[in-house]
Amino acid sequence: MELLLNEQDVVDSVCVYAAYRDNASPQDVDADLQFNQQYGFSASSQIQGHMQRYFNEQEVVDAVSEYLQEYHNFPAERILVELRFSQDEGIHASVKITNDY
Repeated sequence: MELLLNEQDVVDSVCVYAAYRDNASPQDVDADLQFNQQYGFSASSQIQGHMQRYFNEQEVVDAVSEYLQEYHNFPAERILVELRFSQDEGIHASVKITNDY
């Protein structure tokens, strides 16, 4: 099975990921995604305007994976996340849920 997550879904994933690490509510987190052809994907977050965090590409992938585990009950070992960028869609993710155990 393949899922396509839009930019807002990836932002929501980073918000949940950051909130969990800082003992905050995901609604209190603002996240921004970045893509640089040389350096790849990254994200930053702020909680109620404070405590800024930076996330590298692997952490953004982990955020999407954890989001799908927690909110949609997909097993972690079956989730393969590929971040993508296009001018039309911005940053989005292709997620494959494998049948392998």
